[in-house]
Amino acid sequence: METTNDQLDHRRTSNSTDAFDSVRFSVAQITESVLLEITGSPFSFAVGIRPNLMPVLATLERQGSWLIGGIAGSGKTTFIHSMIACMTYRSSPDELRLAITSLKSNENQVYKKSPHLLKPIIRTARQAMELLEWAINVMMRRYSLFSKAGVRRINEYNALLQRDGNPILPRTVIIIDELKHLMDVDKKRAEDVICRIALMGKSAGIHLILSTQHIQPSVITVPIKANIRHRVALRCSSEQESQIIVDSSGAEKLKHPGYLLFRTSNSDLIQLRGYYTDPTELFGSISYLSQYHSADAAGPNRDSDFSMEQHIDDALFRAAVELVLHSGTATVSLLQRKLKLKYYMAALLIDEMEEKGIVGPFRGDKPRNVLITEAMWKIWQNV
Repeated sequence: METTNDQLDHRRTSNSTDAFDSVRFSVAQITESVLLEITGSPFSFAVGIRPNLMPVLATLERQGSWLIGGIAGSGKTTFIHSMIACMTYRSSPDELRLAITSLKSNENQVYKKSPHLLKPIIRTARQAMELLEWAINVMMRRYSLFSKAGVRRINEYNALLQRDGNPILPRTVIIIDELKHLMDVDKKRAEDVICRIALMGKSAGIHLILSTQHIQPSVITVPIKANIRHRVALRCSSEQESQIIVDSSGAEKLKHPGYLLFRTSNSDLIQLRGYYTDPTELFGSISYLSQYHSADAAGPNRDSDFSMEQHIDDALFRAAVELVLHSGTATVSLLQRKLKLKYYMAALLIDEMEEKGIVGPFRGDKPRNVLITEAMWKIWQNV
């Protein structure tokens, strides 16, 4: 935790300095030790290691959402892998769920078999935007539940659920591997949903991890920075880029990939070296967790809080099909806009149409193909 580590001795000896610059610190050193237990939270992770070789730890409960920036090859993906490895190692899929995008590369595809995965890896910015809007709906639903129960935070509500023998609500981490792709789709819309989740999500158990190599004011905007107080700058190409991420120069001088500046919630700026996640360790960890949780894991969307397992009204389904046939295109956003639906219901309707052979499979950023005509639909209804 930040407060705990800020009380540690910061003096640098020659031996610790040499080790800091030369030794590769593996995330396994953290997950296999008792260090994370110091926080008292299953949602803790190592941010990095100080020059005096003492780790800086954080938890989702205290440090809700994160912004990570740096040039290509600076270690952003490795940093995120380390965060995930720590959290998933100590929490079950009933306690923690991940919603992961893979917008700029296939690096995050390694998590496609993770038992903590909320839904399949998201590959398009449009899907990622819909996920964020869906998360807002879930967040507001949770706050409604909290209000009825007379509590304010997810920990308090889960304590009531456990007391009565009911399943708890999981904390959910949404990982956006390239923020710029969302801003390119709709900057104002992306900024609004990000700021809303960052501001209100922590108490509801909804957390964001945003990453980008496009360090520009049009991507890392002032409102986003104001609402995401925990920011990490890996190596940058200029002093200006460092200023954009952590409001200070210095990231342009970082020596190697994995070296970082960490801006804490109390505005401290700490220089750290991130932990390394070996690809073999990463695959091994996911394989182990998949086997360990296989007995009680039912796959993505098994949580009632997030599931789309709701009854579809026949009249609503007919209206949705007729809208799709009339417009000649099938998208979730079309149903949301024309039928005034929330994302999860619109997505459920599209999935149902695909199962019935009315529309084709998902095609990334392109609308699904409509496979039947209005005449065929009328015949189907009379069968």
